[in-house]
Amino acid sequence: MRRIVPLGRWVLLVLVVVFGVLGDAPAPAEAPPPAVAAGTAAKDFRLATPSTQVLPARVRATGRGAVSRTFRELQLNLCHGGIAPCGDDSTLPEIDALLRQLSGSRTPPDLITLNEVCRDDIARHLASSMADVWPADKVFFLFAPAVDGNRGGAMAPYPCADGDAYGNAVIGHVPDAQYHGLAGLYGTYTAQTADPEKRSFGCLYLARHYYACTTHLEVADRAVAMRQCVTLMIEVIPFLAGHEGGNLPTVVGADLNLRDGAESPQNVRHCVPAGYHRAGDGDVMHVMVSGDIGLARTDRFPLRHTDHNAFLVTMTMP
Repeated sequence: MRRIVPLGRWVLLVLVVVFGVLGDAPAPAEAPPPAVAAGTAAKDFRLATPSTQVLPARVRATGRGAVSRTFRELQLNLCHGGIAPCGDDSTLPEIDALLRQLSGSRTPPDLITLNEVCRDDIARHLASSMADVWPADKVFFLFAPAVDGNRGGAMAPYPCADGDAYGNAVIGHVPDAQYHGLAGLYGTYTAQTADPEKRSFGCLYLARHYYACTTHLEVADRAVAMRQCVTLMIEVIPFLAGHEGGNLPTVVGADLNLRDGAESPQNVRHCVPAGYHRAGDGDVMHVMVSGDIGLARTDRFPLRHTDHNAFLVTMTMP
């Protein structure tokens, strides 16, 4: 049951923490990330229970495992809800082929942020594809559905054509010995249009490592998209970091439906907080990182079975 108590523009919230590992031995005995206490309030966004999962490593790693400072984030919009005509049955196999290509060239993604996907695309397919790339590591994911505005205030997921939940996702990996817990944060923005698809965000806190977020912003009204973007960057992420008790490197990958072109109030640069860096694909997909992360290079990979190319950003973690 989702525990949401609307209080005008302020709401009570729930932050769910994943301690155990599905199908694996219990997580290390140290204290995992704490849950948000009931009564905590947030402004300009509404929160609900996130859907997170951690998959066990497939093979036993030797040693304690190392976390490389070189970090790659892959941003994807798969247009795979089954309603718009831009995705098809070949979309997921095409992403599998891309992951094999990147792994074969020794540039596999450490983090994948995805928009316009169904939950089963992640839970039954792409999380396993990530595990194929990182078999000795735990693989984790968060799914953050858009909300169906036709269902009133119920926070019901917006549906894919087959009835599955439609929205956004984050997939990552971490060496077994470096896993210290996972927390997820999921919600919708106060600023929305009349479209029944209410835009959402999802964030993960990988304890001791980083925060990672994704979102898919409003397409029909760039002023609303900008308000949503500012809410994510200026309110949601600082709220999450404040609750977890410290600053960590932060990576945001998303289809923002905002561009960096002629100067205007809706130029994506106005959404980048002071101290952050941004890399864009020349269109609407962007990766923003906190100032302690160095951007090294960007690569774009043409995709035939969605209307957005894949956008890979290589960075250096502190």
